Amino acid sequence: MPLYQIHVRGHRENFAAHFEAVSTHIYTTEEAAKAATPDFVKRCCDPENPFRLDIDRSYKVLYIEITIVPSPKAPEREAREPRVHELKCWMPFFQNVMEGAKSFEIRREDDRDFQVGDTLHLKEWDQKAERYTERWVSRRVTYVTRAPAWGLPEGVAVLSLR
Repeated sequence: MPLYQIHVRGHRENFAAHFEAVSTHIYTTEEAAKAATPDFVKRCCDPENPFRLDIDRSYKVLYIEITIVPSPKAPEREAREPRVHELKCWMPFFQNVMEGAKSFEIRREDDRDFQVGDTLHLKEWDQKAERYTERWVSRRVTYVTRAPAWGLPEGVAVLSLR
């Protein structure tokens, strides 16, 4: 099933360069993306919007092009039963996961198929002693971001944990 994003390109008064914006939201139909376009364009161009693409609010938008583009997001993976992945976690990162300061893992996916609902069983690894400590923690995967999103290299995933 194809997925879509909104792509806005335009030019502002007194600016030599064009501006571009691509929606971070992924739409499941082209019609849904078209329906969301006016709000997205307003957020990009409205001088009263604090999230506008430039800081100087005095320049007006001279023209704008709007296209609905296929999303580079990888197709959804086939559903399966949640798995438990036992993973090595270096000491400083492990401590941050334990304390709740770190709520994500960045992992290679060469031999794994991480999916929402999986459990990561993180075992603390002492890289100096080259052995596991006695500490471990389990966290559930709540979201998975894969390449090419956000410039991630192929084969790498960012896993949100809870």
